[in-house]
Amino acid sequence: MNNIKNTLIFIHIPKAGGSTLATIINRNFSQDEIFGVRVAEIEKIYKNKDSFAAKIAERKGKIRFFSGHVPYGVHQYFSSPCDYINVLRHPVDRIISEYYYILKSRKHECHLAMKNKTLKEYVSSNMDIVSNYQTRLLSGRWAVLCGVSELSKNALREAKNNLRKYFKIVGILERFDETLLVLKKSFGWKNIYYTKKNVTKDRHNKIYLSKDEIPEDIISIIRRNNVMDLELYSFANHLLDESIKNYGTSFSDDLSIFKRRNKIYWIIVYIFTLIWERTTKRIIRKFLKIFCKIKKYVLL
Repeated sequence: MNNIKNTLIFIHIPKAGGSTLATIINRNFSQDEIFGVRVAEIEKIYKNKDSFAAKIAERKGKIRFFSGHVPYGVHQYFSSPCDYINVLRHPVDRIISEYYYILKSRKHECHLAMKNKTLKEYVSSNMDIVSNYQTRLLSGRWAVLCGVSELSKNALREAKNNLRKYFKIVGILERFDETLLVLKKSFGWKNIYYTKKNVTKDRHNKIYLSKDEIPEDIISIIRRNNVMDLELYSFANHLLDESIKNYGTSFSDDLSIFKRRNKIYWIIVYIFTLIWERTTKRIIRKFLKIFCKIKKYVLL
């Protein structure tokens, strides 16, 4: 079980390991205790926050885990005390990953606008999602996914203050296993084993460049447009270091044990998935053969 007393709010930053973490957290709650906001709903919430508040109120305090691509501040819609958690990702990696995700995901809000754009055009667009997006959300500002909005010079200071004062755990995608261990100890979770979720597939395709293949001028544009996010990322790493220090002297040993066990977990999941897929395909093939025979007989 877990020792979570307050409503847990997970500010899910796109392409920062959030889907994987949410899957892990969901194991610790019953289905009626979970409330998630999908990407397609963000624009509606931004335009009608009263409707969003009403949906939460309908659950009459039963929500114990909330997650979504929403900014800091959603605790105001809950009647019970709340704890925040979050995972950040290096801005350069996050923005490149999201570009390729938008290209392949036809349901994404920005797919139509970006499907014919190059990576350089995307990172130069000044849209909120490519310009200090993590700082926007964590400072409490609603971002316009496919649009452009102003960002106050105070946003970085406010985001740091929020992380320091109101987030129980601040994680880092590049240090995901470390993040999981401090979350486990903080909330009393038992099972934190995982396989990666919502990973952008087909990155081997020639149109998808690896980070090492991205031209330096594009990297420079991303860095120039995400100065706040770069500093916030560094600050978040510092906060994670503090959490690890507070964990205790067993952290290194616990981390090594977890990594070994999670590799075994991954292998088991992979084998069972492979068996399931092959079994399913055999069943489908047998069904089609029977169906074709029946169809042929009926037509006779």
